[in-house]
Amino acid sequence: MDDYTIFGNFFSVGNATSDSVTVRFTRSGTYNVKLLVLGACRDETWDSILVIKGKPAIDTLPIPEGCSVPHILANPAQYFNTTNGGDPAATYTWTFASGTPASSTIKTPVDVTYTGAGTFPIILKISALCGDSTLTNIIKVNNFPKPNAGPDLGACKFDAPFKINPAAVGGV
Repeated sequence: MDDYTIFGNFFSVGNATSDSVTVRFTRSGTYNVKLLVLGACRDETWDSILVIKGKPAIDTLPIPEGCSVPHILANPAQYFNTTNGGDPAATYTWTFASGTPASSTIKTPVDVTYTGAGTFPIILKISALCGDSTLTNIIKVNNFPKPNAGPDLGACKFDAPFKINPAAVGGV
């Protein structure tokens, strides 16, 4: 938390004298603000905590590719870095194209299941008091073959050779 103290009973703005001051905050955050007015009879102090809210911010991290279907993306929020712009009432809207569930309105949604191969967008929109932010991340789900060597076999070391017939399951 940053501290700001404003002194005086008049403020010089250009060539004019004013009994008010304008302070511009260039970033969101929580600030301690103190106004100290020096008077002829006594000094007066006003203290306040000022919360400056901003637009939400979103950044993404790469999502690892899925190797087979169905593919479960655990905790999709871990691939998004977010701030709510200082608005604790900000809302989160997730859209999972071709995923189940297809959408969510909680900050950290549940796992998402993809039942087909492809490249799918994951869209996050954060709506807050000072604006909205939207960003898309991508997940690629492959459907690589899964090896299957068949049922377990038993043999003795002096038995005649035999052939194993593997079969690939899945894949595109």
